[in-house]
Formats: sequence, C-alpha cells, structure tokens
Amino acid sequence: MRALGLVAVYLIGAIPVGLLVARVAGGFDIRGKGSGNIGATNVLRTVGPVPAVLTLLGDIAKGYLAVRAAEVLGPDPGWGAAGAVLAIVGNCWPVFLRFRGGKGVATALGVFLALMPKAVVPAAVLFVALAALFRYVSLASMAGVLTLPLAGLLLGYPRETTAAAALSAIIIIWRHRENLKWSGPESGARSWPLSSRGSAFRRASGRATGRWPARSRRPARTPGTSRALPCRTRCSPRETPPKRSPAPISSSSPCLPISCAA
Repeated sequence: MRALGLVAVYLIGAIPVGLLVARVAGGFDIRGKGSGNIGATNVLRTVGPVPAVLTLLGDIAKGYLAVRAAEVLGPDPGWGAAGAVLAIVGNCWPVFLRFRGGKGVATALGVFLALMPKAVVPAAVLFVALAALFRYVSLASMAGVLTLPLAGLLLGYPRETTAAAALSAIIIIWRHRENLKWSGPESGARSWPLSSRGSAFRRASGRATGRWPARSRRPARTPGTSRALPCRTRCSPRETPPKRSPAPISSSSPCLPISCAA
C-alpha cells in the first residue's frame, strides 16, 4: 500500500499544469513554443501573465498536496521527505509527457512550504534579490534552492527533510544545466525577465572576463539631419575642381567635402 502511495505522490507531481493551462488559454501545445518548457516562465512569454500565474499556483499546489499525501503514509519525517523528492521528480520527468517536463522550481516551492516553511523565507528573499538585480530567473532559482538545505540545517529541521532539500537542489540544478553553458550574446532573446540563454548577467560576466568584446555603439544622429555620406576630397579627371574650398559642414566633420562641376 505504501508503495502505491508513493506512486500516487509521483503522479501528482507529474501533472503537466503548464501544458494544460496553455492548451486551454492559448489552444496550442506549449512544448512547441518559446523554450519548449512547460513552466510558468515559458507560459508567461508565450500565452500571457494570467495563465502564467495560474501555472505557477498550480505547480505550487501540486507540490504541497504531494507532500501532504506522502505524510499520510506514516508519521516518520522520512515519508514526507520521500514525497517531496518524488513530487519534484514527477514534475521534471512526468510519465504523461514521455518524461520531458519542467525544471521543478515552482513545485519545490510548494513542497518545502509544506515541509520546512521557515527555510523558504531566506531562499525566497535571495531569489527576489537576484532576479531583481540580474534579471536572470535561472540564476535566482538555483541560488534559492541551494539556500534551502543550509537554512533547514540551521533552523533545526529533521535530517531527512534537510537531505530531501539537498537532493532536490541537485535535481533542479541538473535541470538547469543548459543555463550554465556560456553562449554568445546574440544567441538568446529577452523573456520574463530574461530567457535562459543570452542573459544580461552572462553578457556582463563575459565582457568582464574578456570572453566577449563589448558591443560598439553607433554615434547618435541629430534629429532632422540626413545620414552621413562618404566624404569626397578629389575630382575625377573629367570634372572641374572648384576654385576655392568650401567651409566644412560642421566642426566635427573629419574632412572638407568638395563639389565638382562636370
């Protein structure tokens, strides 16, 4: 019976909330849009903010319910810890989607709101700070989940719960492994706040380490002026040069353009 209970916990975590919300709200399979992920971030940039909020709340709720269902199997903290890991595994590798799911961040939030709510507070603060500073959701997510086991250890939560937090952090970071790969600044586009590829954080870091050159900026053009043309300093043999050199167009002009008569 307990084995079947753990299977049920996994199936709760495997519910593809983002896929269902996008199917209802947008009428398409979200796996073929944006990054192809079924999480709230991809739902936001492909469907809209309201479906993204529903996806986020749904993932949090299923993580919370999965832990509560696992705790019914026994009073030992190990059952809740096992349910936490299985819920995140179900979200990341759902049997309903051929084991290609999300990245587990929102589900982990619901899981640890049930298991260790006090430890979620510093993790959430760190997540918000990094997301606001770097506008890079994946960086904030990885830092937040790494904070959970440390906060659980310092706050005196059971060892099983802390171990579940550490294992969950490993799973989530593994799911974000593509975000850890360096790529050129042209390879990605902004999402909410940025997509996993081509973030401002990696662009700034790459320039600081000399891996990418800084982008050159074109000089601003004064409104109402025409685009600069190549400067002409000589007349062809068939043209008559002017008797005197005209004044330069502006003080910043690099040369004295001339006009030749045919």
